[in-house]
Amino acid sequence: MQAPSIPAGMEGIAQLSATDQVAALRQRTCPVTKEPLGSMGKPIRVTVGGQSIFVCCEGCVAAVKRNPDKYLRGASTRQHSNFR
Repeated sequence: MQAPSIPAGMEGIAQLSATDQVAALRQRTCPVTKEPLGSMGKPIRVTVGGQSIFVCCEGCVAAVKRNPDKYLRGASTRQHSNFR
């Protein structure tokens, strides 16, 4: 798979695999901070309850693990199906 074009302000996504780049670009923002994924460096994949999402930083990993329903609910079902 060819890596997608990374928009300005989301450059950290380029550090992911091509498959994860596509998924992170589809998700676009961190569900915790609402900041663009990749704006704070390489996005981090978090898997809880069999579903994965990307977050912007380690602090957001902890937030998702503390309250997964809140943040998984905020991401679209289509995004989740791409990470399983």
